[in-house]
This record gives sequence, C-alpha cells and structure tokens, in this order.
Amino acid sequence: MKILGISFGVLAALAAMENINELEPVVTMACISLILLSYSISFEIRQDYIHKKHFKLFGLSLFKWKLHCIEPEYVTVFSASSSKGSDWGPVAAMNGKLSEQNYVVRIFRGRQYFTLLRTKSRSLAETKANDLGELLGVETRF
Repeated sequence: MKILGISFGVLAALAAMENINELEPVVTMACISLILLSYSISFEIRQDYIHKKHFKLFGLSLFKWKLHCIEPEYVTVFSASSSKGSDWGPVAAMNGKLSEQNYVVRIFRGRQYFTLLRTKSRSLAETKANDLGELLGVETRF
C-alpha cells in the first residue's frame, strides 16, 4: 500500500507541475496518497478480554470495533520465514524468490491461534510477548 500511496503522490505532484486547469484531480490524488501513506491498523489487548481493533489515520483512532479473539492458554514467539516470488524485475533475475526472516508473536488456545505481531526484531517480539503474558496472566514460551 505504501508503494501505491507514493505513486499517487508522485502523480499528483506531476499533475500540479503541468499546470492542469482543473484542480480537482490533483487534490483527489493527493488525498488518496495521504490516506494510503498514513493509515494503520492496530490491536488493543486488555486484561478483561474486551479486545478492540483500531483503524488509525495519522495515529488517531477513527474507527474501532470489537475484536473476536481467543482466550489464550499461552503466548509464544517463534521465527518464521516467508518468501515472495516474482516473474519479472531484479528478483526474477536472481532466482525468482525473495526470502524474509520474521519473528511472530501469537496467542494459543489448544490448536487455535491468533497472530498479534510480525516483526524483524527478535528483541521487540520477546519484549511484547513478555508484556502480553504478564498482562493476561498466561505463560510466555520461546
């Protein structure tokens, strides 16, 4: 989405530099660019299990709704690798796949799980998992 937002921003800047008589398309593209670059989705996890999912714009919560999430038995951090394939561009010229190493924080109840965080930093994942385990009063596994 960030690439799409940057693309709309560049198009809006180019259209503004071309002295387009109509200002409406330029303003529309600039607004779309700002929305795509500034939105985020975050989770609010509470000790009383009334969890919420937030849609944020420029860091301010615009919408929030109830998050249906499992009541965990434990919190875990583990390493996960993901690969992205491509048929064109520099990735395809090398070997066609791009691998990434991530650390994932999940809550489990039996075989059910819910992913809360995916990051490249192991220390951040461990810190968040420990904090979450303490908040919810459950075991943290590494």
